Amino acid sequence: MVRRPHRSRRPLRSRALLGVIAAVLMVFSVSLPAAAAITMKGAVLKAKVITIGAASAGGGKVTCPKGYKVTSGGAFFSVGVSTSTFLSASIPVSKGKAWYAAGLNAESLQTADLTIVVWCLPAARIGDVITLQTTAGIDSARGSAVKVNCPVGYRIVTGGAIWQIPGDPPSPSVATVTVLAGTSPTLQGDGWWAGGRQVSPSTARLRVVALCRPKAAVGKLTMVTQNITEVNQASGIYLACPAGQRVLSVGGYPHLPGQGPDLDQAKKSSLRSMTPTTDGKGAYLAAYNIRDEMAIVIQCRPLT
Repeated sequence: MVRRPHRSRRPLRSRALLGVIAAVLMVFSVSLPAAAAITMKGAVLKAKVITIGAASAGGGKVTCPKGYKVTSGGAFFSVGVSTSTFLSASIPVSKGKAWYAAGLNAESLQTADLTIVVWCLPAARIGDVITLQTTAGIDSARGSAVKVNCPVGYRIVTGGAIWQIPGDPPSPSVATVTVLAGTSPTLQGDGWWAGGRQVSPSTARLRVVALCRPKAAVGKLTMVTQNITEVNQASGIYLACPAGQRVLSVGGYPHLPGQGPDLDQAKKSSLRSMTPTTDGKGAYLAAYNIRDEMAIVIQCRPLT
């Protein structure tokens, strides 16, 4: 049975949390030509629950029905806001027909369920997308960040990131030595950003994928963001699309106040959960910040 995150828009706190979330809500409306635009009507939810043992890594793939392609996807841990769970991958795979996610359960005495969630649309409704990807190197502090830009005249549909050993297929075992700090559409809607770090030396590299379409084929979007600030604590928050709209893509990234994604913060932050809600009306993000801010970003589209 799939566990569904409660949809309250109020921040959630674990019992150990003492800090207060400082949130600033920003909504950006982007008007684009409506011809052949993506519509969210008829979207289908697919999900899979993977039980991860204590002090173990796990992951897997959820595939859209035949004839469908992914829009938004992500994963969340059953333990909620925790300082002992980490995501290392959340990314569209199989030519945009499936979603892969992986993470680590660092709890020494209990299992944790990782639920992978993906929303799918008929392929004809999404249309042809350009898939772009790149792999980031590792700096001296074993941190990494990279942005993939859509071509001129194109806009991001969805994207994601994964820590992966070059030449190897995706493997949950990489989650034992790597952490995703953020993976998100850019606020300009022109690409995808991701950052993270290695907690132990490894040959793994951070791979980022962006699925792009011509602006006219994406249609009118509303981008909603919210910043959360908690020092040395884990925090979780829900964010909703405007009434009558559904989430197209979900992301989150660490940053300094008033600034964009930041590699230095990627060395100090980690994603615990990041997923569209199971009603498609918003998204949930849980993260751990040593300092400064974490932003949750969602792109929303009208149902019709």
